[in-house]
Amino acid sequence: MVKFDNLPAKDGLVALDSYLMSASYVDGAEPTKEDIAVAKQIPEASIEEYENIARWFKHILSFSAEERYAHQFPDAFVLLCWCSFALLLVAESCHSSYVPGHRSRFPGDDAPAAAAKEEGGDDEFDADDLFGDDDDEDEEAYKLQQARAEAALKAKEERDAAKAASGKKKEEPKSQIIFDIKPWDDETNLDEMEKSVREIDIDGATWGAAKKVAIGYGIQKIQIICTILDNKVPSTEIIEERIVELEDYVQSVDVAAFNKL
Repeated sequence: MVKFDNLPAKDGLVALDSYLMSASYVDGAEPTKEDIAVAKQIPEASIEEYENIARWFKHILSFSAEERYAHQFPDAFVLLCWCSFALLLVAESCHSSYVPGHRSRFPGDDAPAAAAKEEGGDDEFDADDLFGDDDDEDEEAYKLQQARAEAALKAKEERDAAKAASGKKKEEPKSQIIFDIKPWDDETNLDEMEKSVREIDIDGATWGAAKKVAIGYGIQKIQIICTILDNKVPSTEIIEERIVELEDYVQSVDVAAFNKL
């Protein structure tokens, strides 16, 4: 059986939470007195911090006081059941051999029972109340612990929901394009050409960095980056057509690179 000697220290709680990730109970496949003993060592303020501990703790609290007593003291519980059964047999025997005038414990014999009640001499032994006082205390403690566990789980769910709601909004799909824009000749003003390209306004397109690249014979071209939103700019042809319209500067335009972001 796994031991959790460091409870209620943080490393002990972490070890217990990790163990309960793949186990339903502290020892074996059924609840035992070990579950109850471990549960009593866990601080209430720490329950909501550990998801697996909170789940297991709530499950243990879901047992009635009688069930929890049975798990703690299985031999005593069996003995109690046998005692209750024996008392029922004795009561049945007394009822079958009832003699008029004798005191009776059963309905139908009202006169002797009423007289005995007036005398205040009710000596009946209630087998169900053998541990009556303890059961009442256990039941109250059980209800209080269950309410606290449910409140802790609810608070954790609300925090998780708030965290999810405050998360980043899902970004739209984007692509990055590098255009090669060639001028007419070496006398074309590349700065003015770049300025005119950047003035092209297309919804969903954003111009980025640009640089001059030598072609040959003293002629240079411009390479410029354009980032687009795919749902707004479905094709590069829309941008290319607008660039080619700059006839005073542009001889041709090509897509040098296209990458999905």
